[in-house]
Amino acid sequence: EQRIWMGNIVNVSLGILEDTPISIPPGQHKNLKATFELDNTLEAPLAKGTKVGTLFIQLEGEDIAQSPLV
Repeated sequence: EQRIWMGNIVNVSLGILEDTPISIPPGQHKNLKATFELDNTLEAPLAKGTKVGTLFIQLEGEDIAQSPLV
């Protein structure tokens, strides 16, 4: 969830529309990290499915995949 401004609700749920398949070495799942970067401050109205940023999947601090954040 992320704060949205100028609307009737305080937070909106964010996610990705498609699965992001990745391959990692055995035993490395504990080193996976997901972070995201917003393109702009979220302001209402915001249509469902609108790209608002990027989700980054990292392994040991290195980006290994990214997906549009909606």
